[in-house]
Amino acid sequence: MTSTNQQQVIARLQEELKALYRKCVDADQKLSQFRTQGMGKFSALFGTDSPFDVQAKTFSDYLAEAAADLDKLTQLPEQPAQQWQDHLNQLLIKLQAIHQLLARFKAI
Repeated sequence: MTSTNQQQVIARLQEELKALYRKCVDADQKLSQFRTQGMGKFSALFGTDSPFDVQAKTFSDYLAEAAADLDKLTQLPEQPAQQWQDHLNQLLIKLQAIHQLLARFKAI
């Protein structure tokens, strides 16, 4: 992947994170309401088998991890293409997991 292509991918991912941010904040507010009502008794949104390193009760914490991964990705342009692609794939898996959980949460 050329440097220009990498920059385009990174720009698109930054837009995606911005769009997800509002959804995560809204979902976190709803989760907070559930906890206040005595519902939502769980230790983490994702299980230990998830692609995330963090174990958290809010969507924002998982989004922050994905944002940190994107930041790392922006610092890898000089690395071999396969290594860059591997980091990109890991980030995409995390973003997909957030999207899927947000969709299930919204359906509740």
